[in-house]
Amino acid sequence: IRIIYNRPDLARYAPPSPEARRAARAARGLAEGQTVLCLAGTNFALKGLDQLISALALLPPDHVLLVAGGRKPGRFAARAEKLGLGDRVRFLGRVEDMPTLYAASDVFVLPTFYDTCSNATLEALAAGCRVVTSRDNGASHFLPARWVLDDPADVPALAEAVALAAAEPPPPPFAWPADVPAGVEPYLDLVREMLG
Repeated sequence: IRIIYNRPDLARYAPPSPEARRAARAARGLAEGQTVLCLAGTNFALKGLDQLISALALLPPDHVLLVAGGRKPGRFAARAEKLGLGDRVRFLGRVEDMPTLYAASDVFVLPTFYDTCSNATLEALAAGCRVVTSRDNGASHFLPARWVLDDPADVPALAEAVALAAAEPPPPPFAWPADVPAGVEPYLDLVREMLG
């Protein structure tokens, strides 16, 4: 099987300047000392949002979660309220300017139960976020092992991974590995090869 990965636009997704980061956080009403977690997706159950909300309850009160996308977030918002996290979880709906959301965030978290290769994971990494995801996400190929969960349902392990990642310095600018095929061109080459 030939694997061709998704590839983010590295011209659009890049680490923000300190000024851009401060502006992105101020625009969302985030305090300087807060640790900002971010999740983006549509199918929140598949992406592990329940588990992430539960993990947030195990993290210090200065940790907040921004949730982009999704459909009908009602039960997830209710879960956050039930755990006393209503003021720490913000549902943003559809976000048009994802680079600014990543700029405001410290850790992108996607404890997904299945994802062939999450674009959001790669975008967040390229945008300078630390990233925690599961081994069930094909994009985990590009992350250090300490940022990859064996079991996305293991809430204590998720909380620990997020805490450890948040304590690390931001990753260096992402450079696509030269030996890893990604994006449209390798796919078109494969189609031409099969048709030829």
